[in-house]
Amino acid sequence: MRGSIHAAVDEGLRDRAADIQELLERQWPPEQVKHELAEGTSVRGEDDILQIAETHGEWTYSSVSALRYGLQMARPARVRDKYQFSTVYWKRMPLRILNGQLRIADKAYDLQIGAPMDDFYDAVNRFRLVLLLSVPVLVLVASAGGYWLSRKAVAPVGEIARAAQSIGEHELSKRLPILHTGDELQSLSETLNEMFARLERAFKRVTQFTADASHELRTPIALMRTRTEIALRKQRSEAEYRETLFRINQELERTSALIENLMILARADSGTESLQLAPTSLNELLLEISETARLLAEGKSIQYQQQLPETPVCVSGNAPSLRRLFLI
Repeated sequence: MRGSIHAAVDEGLRDRAADIQELLERQWPPEQVKHELAEGTSVRGEDDILQIAETHGEWTYSSVSALRYGLQMARPARVRDKYQFSTVYWKRMPLRILNGQLRIADKAYDLQIGAPMDDFYDAVNRFRLVLLLSVPVLVLVASAGGYWLSRKAVAPVGEIARAAQSIGEHELSKRLPILHTGDELQSLSETLNEMFARLERAFKRVTQFTADASHELRTPIALMRTRTEIALRKQRSEAEYRETLFRINQELERTSALIENLMILARADSGTESLQLAPTSLNELLLEISETARLLAEGKSIQYQQQLPETPVCVSGNAPSLRRLFLI
């Protein structure tokens, strides 16, 4: 504000200097020039500060205000701008002073024009006081407004957090509401929904694996139970009991292998391990499970027949997995 005031006052002083230069260019006698300057001073009032002197000292004019303030003429240094501006104080009265030199034909004139700045500086001081009083208030208002805006901005984040907390392991099909704002909040909602979709798929795989494992284990347990019930229906010979125990032991071994294979399947499903494939004879594999299949069929009163080709049928596969597949 002080700089803008100086710029405005300096512009007015330049205009006054231009008027004086125009007056001197008329080549009037010194007395007439002084008369014109005096009239101009009387029009502008007692605050008109003006001093002009021919460089060689032939004549000098000083306004009443210039004499009252006791200003000393100062010849400006040789700079690009022919006017120099400064601020001086006379009895605590601030004065903005222009010092310059005018060249008219073959003559040079030293010029000094001033303007009191007390009213302007009083306005600056009042403005400074207003700033000192208003800035803390503005800071408090801005802080309160910023806090309110921040709370309003993060409110959707709180809603997203509450919605995410409401989704449990049995409600993974639920999704967060999408905020169509086109900003990071929308991206956050979409990312969380994608994460919940992946979790849902993972839980479904775990549930499916549990169901499959139960189904797989049901078959060998049913076989062992069937053999045991058949053996207990009537008195058996030692050889028949031994045969039954031998078959049950075989089923136990296969059950152990089944459990191991289920673990292999679980690791394969998670991508950490794959099934080992090898040339496998389907004829031999089906012959191995034929007795087991016959017992399962009898336990459910189902007629069982088998007819295998004489030509070997070979595939690239995993024998334990194929055995489970055909028994299922």
